[in-house]
Amino acid sequence: SLQEYREREWDRTTNGFWFYNKGVPTYITGQHYFMLAHWTIEGNPPDFKETDKEWHYFFEYCWYDPNSFGMLEVTMRREGKSIRLGCAIYYRTSRASEKKSGIQSKTDKDGERLFSKQIVNPMKKLEPIFVPTLDRSKGSTPKAIISFNKTSTSGSKEDEDEDTKELISDIDFRSASEMAYDGDKLYVVGVDEIGKSKVSNVYKRHYVLIPCLKVG
Repeated sequence: SLQEYREREWDRTTNGFWFYNKGVPTYITGQHYFMLAHWTIEGNPPDFKETDKEWHYFFEYCWYDPNSFGMLEVTMRREGKSIRLGCAIYYRTSRASEKKSGIQSKTDKDGERLFSKQIVNPMKKLEPIFVPTLDRSKGSTPKAIISFNKTSTSGSKEDEDEDTKELISDIDFRSASEMAYDGDKLYVVGVDEIGKSKVSNVYKRHYVLIPCLKVG
């Protein structure tokens, strides 16, 4: 049944999945299963790769290590790092309440492109069970922020939506400047093309972002 499918997929995307890969028992994390089964690359599902499996193992380690602020990744071109990054930001934020996540890149335009191509477009192809309540007041395609809030309404329509649940979380992108997220409390932040920036001091930007990820 449809409900059984929903429960199965939520279990797999939360707890991970075991399968036989050419006869070898293999475990993938919930986030990796979500990427393979539900995320898309230019409209197509990603292929399973051992390197992606190891990446997700390491990401999980960093996520739960209280002494870690994340990971730095250096790879060849077109290895899939932007796809994994966009999926990770969406996956974590869309399952947490009252959280803020963000993106920066080597230029302002690149941050906007990453947000649109690697988060908004795949999100639009997700099954409804993986898309929390969205604020659609500015259209169905978010341009600057994905807001997991009820669409602003008024009068009787607001009364009808009173029981609609909302996460009150959001994902946005900011300029490449050092101070773009200064003062924000961030849940996940993805910094793309960190080694190519010519418009900001990435060392200073890094030390602006670290306090944004701290509590206390």
